Amino acid sequence: MMGLILGSQDALSLAPAQADTPTEKPVTWYLIPNSSFDTDDGLGFGFRGELQHTDPRLSPYRDAWVLQGFSTLRGYHNYLLRYERLGLGTQGNGRITTMAAYRAWTNDQYYGLGGALPLDSDYIGDFDADDLRRKRYRYTLIQPHLRLTWLSDIPGPLRIFASSGLRFSQVRTYESSLLEEQQPFGMEGGWNWQLQGGLQLDTRDREIDPRRGLLLELSARYNPPIPGGAGIFGGPATSLRVYLPLGDRGVLAARVMGEALFGEIPFYELNQWGGAVQTIGFGGYMSLRGIRYGRYRAPGKAMLNTELRIDALRHSLGGKPFVWQLVPFVDLGTVFLDGGGTPPLHTALGVGLRPIYDQAFVGRMDLGFGREFVETDSGVQIRWTPGFYLTYEHLF
Repeated sequence: MMGLILGSQDALSLAPAQADTPTEKPVTWYLIPNSSFDTDDGLGFGFRGELQHTDPRLSPYRDAWVLQGFSTLRGYHNYLLRYERLGLGTQGNGRITTMAAYRAWTNDQYYGLGGALPLDSDYIGDFDADDLRRKRYRYTLIQPHLRLTWLSDIPGPLRIFASSGLRFSQVRTYESSLLEEQQPFGMEGGWNWQLQGGLQLDTRDREIDPRRGLLLELSARYNPPIPGGAGIFGGPATSLRVYLPLGDRGVLAARVMGEALFGEIPFYELNQWGGAVQTIGFGGYMSLRGIRYGRYRAPGKAMLNTELRIDALRHSLGGKPFVWQLVPFVDLGTVFLDGGGTPPLHTALGVGLRPIYDQAFVGRMDLGFGREFVETDSGVQIRWTPGFYLTYEHLF
């Protein structure tokens, strides 16, 4: 949702800007309202403010403060303060990011562990407010956290990153919920100290709305033992984004991601992806559109997203280029390492509309339909469930 998207941070240029004269506005700022909608968390409102100090030698700025608050009508809350500083190190190509955040899902979703779990039709539908069936697949997760990230260019189109994050998790269950019944590892919550590092190869022509090139990332994360810790685990992750131009008006874009974790893994960590930029959910607006957020969980997970981005209409607005993209898409994913045999392939497809202003602002409106398995009295049925997402930025 808009309240989660902080901009595309995975490969911001760290090189000196091509400017020969001092900037006319060394300090810039804005404060804007924020709103979004998605099928899982509903309608949300908030604000976002940013203060930047510019420098002609650095792009897009020397340092920046970001303050954001966001809540939805279905109980998701996200508040954060972030600071970024560029131009660090002997070569001036280092970037440090610090963030303090508080996130809470008072209506998060848990459907069990594994990749072949049909929903029970007895718990699907519209129920009265006091009907316990409403909370069968729900629980509350509260997570305040701190994170420090270092990103630096190295010779050629390569980049290295390292991060350290400290997070506290609190889990609350509802009476007769599936989570209360199954009691997976991680119910007691606790502290996680997550160490990450990796390498990126970036050949994209531009960071926002790329038209050609690729971004390859190899990384790993590890949660060491600490007092009050919520598990000891770790594992490798990889992602590849590819952009192929199709004439003057089209781009075939694809993203493949995979991760395998080993050790004592809290159930809520199975819904997180490692890497330089946080991706959450197996299902939902950041992964498989049309499949419920957090629908499947296992130590291993992989997905493939493909989009055909077509410039359907081009015009100008305020003297700047404005493009309307039509984006049919197909999302595929699976989870594994759960001991459940051959994992099934989960499928979603749909179409999106992307207004793009001045190659800098990208709005996203996606309508997806995911294949769902529902257990009824007559056996397991396949149904297609809709998901609608109104947010910022391309999916990748």
